[in-house]
Amino acid sequence: MEVKKEYMPYMKDIFQALPQTFFLKDAEGKYAFASKICELVNGGPDGTLIGKKDSDIQYDKTLGKRYEEEDQEILKTGISTHTIDMVDVQGEKHYIEVMKNPIYNDDKDIIGIIGICNDVTELVIMREKYEQLSLYDSLTGLYNRNYIVKFNFENETSMPCSYIVCDCNGLKMINDQFGHTAGDQHLCKVASMLKEAAYENSVVIRWGGDEFVVVTPGCSEIAHRKLIDAIRRTQEKYMGNNPYIGLAVGGAVRTSQQQSETEILKLADERMYADKALQKKSFNKIS
Repeated sequence: MEVKKEYMPYMKDIFQALPQTFFLKDAEGKYAFASKICELVNGGPDGTLIGKKDSDIQYDKTLGKRYEEEDQEILKTGISTHTIDMVDVQGEKHYIEVMKNPIYNDDKDIIGIIGICNDVTELVIMREKYEQLSLYDSLTGLYNRNYIVKFNFENETSMPCSYIVCDCNGLKMINDQFGHTAGDQHLCKVASMLKEAAYENSVVIRWGGDEFVVVTPGCSEIAHRKLIDAIRRTQEKYMGNNPYIGLAVGGAVRTSQQQSETEILKLADERMYADKALQKKSFNKIS
């Protein structure tokens, strides 16, 4: 590092003005330099980190011990680390990013550690909020169809895997006659009904519009049929036998990875539309 002599007295102020905390540790893992001390660590009565290890300054002693173990590994192997951890200080959660690298002398011996510490709480919260928006349906609170893209069921432990497609009958009629608020309430009612009927390991997804998908990994054909029956029974409890606001249901079981998920969903969708047509036909006969 090169610095003009006249700027040397200001180096401390420059380091302190930076948003990150820069630090150096010696060959024993003790702090030899820290650009500043934040409220997330305990400087002790003397208010300093110099000559102390992380177990001395971290409020979370388990985290302090882990940082020290990382330091010893860096000093031994020369492998850098990059971690983000949640730190709870007086009930307030902070996410701290720490990057550590070995320091070498001219003989290529490791003589210490240089690191950067950064409070990334806002970034982590924004990321979590984005993930929430990207994976969940804001109206019903169910997963949306992105769930299958991110958390796929392309593994042997998921087989056999049940896919049940459900479509709301009469949503357009509800929207037209009673307004979209009533339609939204109906969709939330369907979501609650499906969650009640589903197995504990089922994933209930709002697929889009008035369509829902229930995915259940490790589900046999028998269990799959029982689930469809459970959905129909729960529907009667919630909605009675009114065909205008019932559910059309169709499903298929994927027994191996040789079958594509797209094909299985297509088959379940076709069976759902067949059920919808059957319900309409039965209602027309009655009426």
